[in-house]
Parts: sequence; C-alpha cells; structure tokens
Amino acid sequence: RLFARLVDDKSASATARAEYEIFKDMPPAARVDRTWDSGTEASLHMLVDEALGMLTYFADPYGSWQRGSNENRNGRIRRYLPKGT
Repeated sequence: RLFARLVDDKSASATARAEYEIFKDMPPAARVDRTWDSGTEASLHMLVDEALGMLTYFADPYGSWQRGSNENRNGRIRRYLPKGT
C-alpha cells in the first residue's frame, strides 16, 4: 500500500510531522522500518523512530536501486501530480 501526504515544505520538522501522522495509527507490526535517501528532510528521523519504535535506513548516495519500491511509487504518483505541484 502507498501512504502519501502533502507536506507544506521540505523542512525536516514538517517531514517528521507528516511521517508521524501517517504511521501513528498503523499497528506496530506494520511499521517496522523505512528507507530514506540522503536528503536533509530526514534529519529529524530520530523523533519518529523513538515515538513509534521504527528503524530508519539510509540508501547510499546515487543508490536509487536500494529503494526500488519507493522509486516505483514515486513514478506512479508523478502520473497524477507532476513534480512541483
């Protein structure tokens, strides 16, 4: 399943808040981990990790194949929401 949410800006605090809102109502067994790229919007990932007991993994720079399902979902989202919207 894809869970997506519009975020006001690309700040770390806005991203962490959105992540928390997405994951908080999921059963603990369903919110095991997530993988980020090397962007600064994930710099507050520890807040979500600690609040929800999740693990965070970071892909290597230019290692998009390490986040294959994420890249696939991004492509599907872009069909309906072009970049910049």
